[in-house]
Amino acid sequence: MVLLTGSAHAATWTVDDDLADFPAADFSDIQAAVDAASHGDEVIVYPGTYTGAGDQVVNMMGKSILLRGVGGLEQTIIDGESMRRCLISTTNFAATTEIDGFSFRGGAAGSGGGIYVVSTSPTFRNCLIEGCAATASGGGVLINNSEAVFEQCTVTGNEAAVNGGGLCVLNSDATMRTCTIVLNTSGGNGGGLWADGSSIDFIECDVIQNTTAHAGGGIRISGPFATPRFDRCTFSDNSATGSYAGGGGVYSYECEPEFINCVMSGNYAGGSTGSGGGVLCWNSEATLTDCQITGNEVTYRGGGMWAYDCSPTLATCDLSDNVAALGGGLACEDHADPTLDVCRVSGNHAERGGGVWCLQFSKPHLIACLVSENIADIEGGGILSSTNGCNPAAGLTSFCHNLPTHIDGWSWQDLGGNCFVDTCDDVNGDGLPDACQCLPDFNGDQQVAIDDMLQLLAAWACTECPVEDLNGDGIVNIDDLLAVMANWGACA
Repeated sequence: MVLLTGSAHAATWTVDDDLADFPAADFSDIQAAVDAASHGDEVIVYPGTYTGAGDQVVNMMGKSILLRGVGGLEQTIIDGESMRRCLISTTNFAATTEIDGFSFRGGAAGSGGGIYVVSTSPTFRNCLIEGCAATASGGGVLINNSEAVFEQCTVTGNEAAVNGGGLCVLNSDATMRTCTIVLNTSGGNGGGLWADGSSIDFIECDVIQNTTAHAGGGIRISGPFATPRFDRCTFSDNSATGSYAGGGGVYSYECEPEFINCVMSGNYAGGSTGSGGGVLCWNSEATLTDCQITGNEVTYRGGGMWAYDCSPTLATCDLSDNVAALGGGLACEDHADPTLDVCRVSGNHAERGGGVWCLQFSKPHLIACLVSENIADIEGGGILSSTNGCNPAAGLTSFCHNLPTHIDGWSWQDLGGNCFVDTCDDVNGDGLPDACQCLPDFNGDQQVAIDDMLQLLAAWACTECPVEDLNGDGIVNIDDLLAVMANWGACA
């Protein structure tokens, strides 16, 4: 009985490559320790550079163990020497394997150059995957049929000849939390990430400075039943640079992604048909909420976003300071019907359609939006309906200082409550042009009356009351009272 009870206890195995940090180590080779370990055991690896022979340095053997590096990930390195993978985990889907505190460097293979995970779901924490390469897909990491988790990991400087310079994720519900995917490259799609048929979950991750030759400088996601989700993520300074490039930051094809509080900024799509600098949606019903799509650039259409044959929804998003030949902020094509609710389309620049450009029976709907200070060199500063069949619609939307015109082209649908003014002055700082508002109507009942006067008098002489300071001179005084009296009655 005592012997049986003792054998059930988890064991701890130690590894030190040169026995300098821990002379009493059980092994000098990580694979030997993994081979000896049983489910529930812990393998502690001391600082050193660990290499191997064959196709990989470490095979986790489908074991539910904790493999932990000590001394810092920069000191505990698994090196493929540009000849083999660093680590594989390919058996036992139910395994609860954990890998913590390693640098995986110099991995090389057909797919999954650094880490190869198939039909198992390990958790990686505090790991660095860098300088790995694949002749096909997944330069840094390949994940297939898995629920793998990556936490506080960095995937950088990896390369794939085809798809997924940083990561390739297939048919998986993988999770990445507080990770960074940076400076990876692919010869095909997805400089940082290529995911197909996968409902991945990204939380507070940064995808920056990745490059691809075709689609998705930052990420390329696809799959008809995939519902990837990105929460508080940043996609910045990524590039798609080939002849038919698209989706400098994000390329979404035939899936239903959700972006919440994300930033797509400084991304670029080049080549002869560069499209969708920040986001490209092709037959993809994307939802974006509280996102900033700013400062992106393309050589052709959709500096901020290009929607093709789909109906994405944008709520309280900001499309600003993007550049394109067609549709500086947003380009819609081939029955694309995006909906913009309480969004800002501002400061974008294009040859045609500075803010929004649509073609081929596309019908963007703008509800309670601000379209301001967009510039078109030729036509349609705010919105351009480029061909017959396009019918953009706007309601409760303010248009100000769009050049050369607010709306141009074949036709548009006026849903009512729109405002068109030349100036975007916003003295009260509420994000809407003052000329489109009844400013002295403080309580919003659509009339200037005694309640509004009493509110102003209560703020008399206040120097930090921007609502009641109607002329913006820094103090509530007689000039503001006269403005209330001049607008007395129902708001126009």
